[in-house]
Amino acid sequence: MGSDPSTVPWPMEGDALIVDDELVVCRTYAGHLEKAGCTCHAAQSYNEALSVLDSQRRVTLVITDHGLHGDDTEQFVTTLRARRPGVVVVGSSGKDCREDLARFGVDRFLHKPWRIEQLVDLLSARIGTCASCNTPLPLRRAFPDEVGESWVCAFCGARYKAMLDKDSPAAILRNARRPQPV
Repeated sequence: MGSDPSTVPWPMEGDALIVDDELVVCRTYAGHLEKAGCTCHAAQSYNEALSVLDSQRRVTLVITDHGLHGDDTEQFVTTLRARRPGVVVVGSSGKDCREDLARFGVDRFLHKPWRIEQLVDLLSARIGTCASCNTPLPLRRAFPDEVGESWVCAFCGARYKAMLDKDSPAAILRNARRPQPV
């Protein structure tokens, strides 16, 4: 599950809800989120998750397994968004089901087993590490109102359309540079 979750800065306000039919998965991830500073709730079915959402108004993040016991994930997401339109939904699964999830509006995905750092990167839009060489990068994805800039990994040359995260540690800031003109 990665490094000590208490050293990972939690990027969101509000509570989280883990939805997974495996109790050990719920407890493990909920424990890591709690250590990172997030109050966390757990549910082992979509119906239970909707009950938690109805009773816990501070939930702003739902991390849900795809296809619990054959339940209809699309119906769950549709109902969840109707009841709580502002809630951030992250899909999770042991298999790559991003296309299924994207079809009904879940554009954030974590492949199990995931680490707390991956969730934080996903929520904060940080790119984290270079996809080609795994070097830490001081970049984040552009938000909808921003135009991304061209950057390259200083070590392998992988290209990114992103924004410089000026809050990155100084040692990491030199890991990305502007591409050389051709």
